[in-house]
Amino acid sequence: MNTTLLSALLLLSASTPALPRVSFDARLLGVIATVRTVETQKRLDTPDFFPPRHVQVVLGPQGDAVRELNVYPVAGLIAQYPGKRDGVRTEIDSLRALLKERPAPAQLRGELPFLPPPFSGQVLNAAVKYLDFPGGRGVRALVAYSLDVSPLSREQVFYTFQGLTQDGKSYVSLRYPVLLKELPADAFSGPTAR
Repeated sequence: MNTTLLSALLLLSASTPALPRVSFDARLLGVIATVRTVETQKRLDTPDFFPPRHVQVVLGPQGDAVRELNVYPVAGLIAQYPGKRDGVRTEIDSLRALLKERPAPAQLRGELPFLPPPFSGQVLNAAVKYLDFPGGRGVRALVAYSLDVSPLSREQVFYTFQGLTQDGKSYVSLRYPVLLKELPADAFSGPTAR
């Protein structure tokens, strides 16, 4: 996914105080985009992520690898996860700080912000670049998460964009798989033949 693609595809505009209107032209990706409203999921006392009412754009057929863009109302996220220990507020605050400071990618230390909060460690963040889109700005990168120290595999790596609208009311999170043939298919496969 090239650096200007997200800007060309995504258009956010306010239609109601709670949710923005989202337009996404997925023809450049060669997939169909389905825009839908996802209702609030009741929060349970488990480590899973229970998002507030938000707009979701599914890219491609259902059941494929996760290819989706979620636009969450920041107020809804904070209402659903009011405490810092939940991680959601920390991710929002980290993204705000990152976009305000915009340090050079080589100067970045630690994990990049990401929602929904992963319950594993970020073991890769590469090709980091700041992008502006109509109505907001964010950061894109190739990332991978892992719970263990197994070798990195292509099933773990994906493209992400994490952003905020200019008014700070919406958090934009894109997840899109990439197939890096240089990596083994999974943690149990050997090195790929060249």
